[in-house]
Order: sequence, then structure tokens, then C-alpha cells
Amino acid sequence: MCRPNADELYVFDRREGDLFVLVSDSGREMVVDSLPEDARTGDALRCTERGWVLCPDETKARRARIGEKKKSLFRRGSSPQGPKGV
Repeated sequence: MCRPNADELYVFDRREGDLFVLVSDSGREMVVDSLPEDARTGDALRCTERGWVLCPDETKARRARIGEKKKSLFRRGSSPQGPKGV
């Protein structure tokens, strides 16, 4: 069971066997043995008195920011003439 902290948000980073690795915004990793059944990699979660709960609005906002960053990187790295030497 987690220790409730309303200020701390975690992201489901990966699964290692039967365990789940969560990462906080500060970079702190936490290994837990249970999450909501519908949790998937990249989902934001918060610890409550009832255990881990999904934060769908935060997950959506984070995915949108990541998508924008990806677009920005690809725009910056692309050239109208293609790669040099081609």
C-alpha cells in the first residue's frame, strides 16, 4: 500500500516481472506490487487512502505535451532539401 501524499504525482514507467516501477516528477522511483487493472505505461497516478488511482486528465495533458515536444524536435531536425549529402 502507498503512503498518501496529495502533492506527489507518479508516472507508471515500466513493469519488472510482477512489480510496477513508478517515477515521480522529482525522479524518485518507487516499486509497487499493485496498480489499478487498467493502468498502462505512461499513466499518471496518485496515492490516496484507497490506494493508487489513475489521473486521466493529467495523463492526457502529459501525453499532449510529449506529442508537441516530439513534433518540435522533428521540425527542427528536418530540412526541406533532405539530409546532407543526398
